[in-house]
Amino acid sequence: MHRFTIPALFLLFLASACSGGSESFDLDIDALSDLGPSDLVTDGGRDATDSASDFLPDLPALDLPDVVGPDVPVIEGPFERVSLAPTKKLLSVYGVDDVVVAVGEGGTALWKQGGSWSPMESGTGRNLYAVFGESLLDLYAAGEKGTILRFDGERWVLVETGLSSLSEVTLRGAWGEEGHMFFVGDSGTIVHKSGPNWATEPSSTSYNLYSIWATSLVDVYVAAAGGTLLRRLGSVWSSIPIISGSVQLFAVFGLSNSDIWAAGSSGGIASYDFGQWSPKVSNDPYGRNLHGIMAFSPEDVWMVGEDGLVVHTEGEKWMGVSIEGPYYKNRTFHGVWGHLVEDVREAYAVGEKGAIIRFDGESWVDEPSGPQGDFHDMTGESLDDAIAVGDDGLVVRFENDRWSGLRRVTDADLYGVELLDGDFIAVGTEGAVVRIKSRHSELVASGIQEDLYGACSNGKFLAAVGERGAFYTTSDGENWMKVSTGVFDNLRDCVMNDMGQVMAVGDAGRILNLANSQVSVVPVATLANLYRVTRSPDGGATVVGDNGLILVQDGDEWTRLHEEPGVFLYGVRWFGNRLVAAGWSGKVLVYDGDEFEQFDIPGGGVLNQVWGVDEDHWYLLGRAGQIVKYAP
Repeated sequence: MHRFTIPALFLLFLASACSGGSESFDLDIDALSDLGPSDLVTDGGRDATDSASDFLPDLPALDLPDVVGPDVPVIEGPFERVSLAPTKKLLSVYGVDDVVVAVGEGGTALWKQGGSWSPMESGTGRNLYAVFGESLLDLYAAGEKGTILRFDGERWVLVETGLSSLSEVTLRGAWGEEGHMFFVGDSGTIVHKSGPNWATEPSSTSYNLYSIWATSLVDVYVAAAGGTLLRRLGSVWSSIPIISGSVQLFAVFGLSNSDIWAAGSSGGIASYDFGQWSPKVSNDPYGRNLHGIMAFSPEDVWMVGEDGLVVHTEGEKWMGVSIEGPYYKNRTFHGVWGHLVEDVREAYAVGEKGAIIRFDGESWVDEPSGPQGDFHDMTGESLDDAIAVGDDGLVVRFENDRWSGLRRVTDADLYGVELLDGDFIAVGTEGAVVRIKSRHSELVASGIQEDLYGACSNGKFLAAVGERGAFYTTSDGENWMKVSTGVFDNLRDCVMNDMGQVMAVGDAGRILNLANSQVSVVPVATLANLYRVTRSPDGGATVVGDNGLILVQDGDEWTRLHEEPGVFLYGVRWFGNRLVAAGWSGKVLVYDGDEFEQFDIPGGGVLNQVWGVDEDHWYLLGRAGQIVKYAP
């Protein structure tokens, strides 16, 4: 992180968590008669639209207020907030490698890498109902109109199955292993990928199929309407009635072929243990629908569903558990996934309006679904080709007015990004250097040890500056030459001209000129920390720093264009003859050549950089994932 000599940061949002813990429903109803796995039947023609379970009491509908999330202060003036958090319904979540992926309505896709979530560009506007894979190179999503996407490590790509029968089918569940994938969906549709080959398999039912889980490729289970599971033994599908025919089974999950659970409408639950299927009840007095299941062990099973319903096994009973919230506790959740890492339990559930909750081993709490790390820098050639970087290796691409996060290849905080010979090069703490080409990021073995706080380029050469006067140059992003500056102040930013000459700025009023490996100190009558430098319209430089300082170079002279005690400016850029500076507490200064106009962005936190392409198209980037768009 920057070692700013400024007061402690204000919080962007302050939300009080509602008191939680386990709250058990009082109702307990004995399970009905058991059905064994040998009770195999064909489709009995039951009405899959029936919604009332025949073993739950008739209770009034649950009426809960719609809590939409934290109150974000409204911006007055020519600005609007840009949120990278999803607003559409999330329908499925799954973890693979070191990443958690969620998909949903309108082609919404996002992933959590490291500390926070960022959006993915799915390449489709169709609803996605399922996501599953064994690695990031073998990850699939499926949804409306037979859409199947495969993630190739960099982007989602539409899969051509050659199956015309899928064009009007919604696929709702996915599972696979060892090069095989199964997708299930409407009207009994089952799709099987075996290596490069795609085919449908007869299910002998017209029920909608919602979820799939398997112990192996020869023992596969599918949750269906009519209280029915489909089971594939070897290559033959059969149906098993495991619960009342009025129940639609939306989810099936297991740990082994002796520990399997299914759940669905009206709180219907069935479990397979001791060699037979046993109907259970959720003990939810409202009989809310259950949509997702996951388990850490046979004694530690979780289900999520309608209107914030979360139930958990407690001995032989299912008990309701509250979400500590406070914002998503009444949302409907459609998917859940969890895992054990060195005996530490972690799980995620996703639902309506982009809601995500996380189980931390003790309780379920709200999970912010957008980047939470600070944005530090942004650059690009146009609004169709730009990169923003931030904490914990955050790299976000801005393309066609859409933001999408690239895979993180480092945990280092990235403070500067510049273009070099067509690629983006980002630099950060502990000498981190990341090369970004299209949607591919890779960590470069730079050999640099110091923290790097800024970068500058003329397209052919790139310089990076950092702690204790660190200064490095490169022409290819791979091989770096260190130049001794003879100073020990931290350098925060730099700017390079077409000849490769560099001006660097830093702590205690430090300004350096570097040309042909020769360093000269620029005398400026200030001891203020300087954080950012940019080219002025006349080819000189403009610098911002502590106490609202804006310095403008005029030949060998420097003019104090602005000062304001208690204000800290971290970003600056000229757009034609308009100067924009931004910084502490959402402060934005716009200078038109004659006078300053000041804006204070409510809840704006700290703004770290200004970037754009012209005076009508620019952005402010800042702490805690903050992005503000200038919208005249």
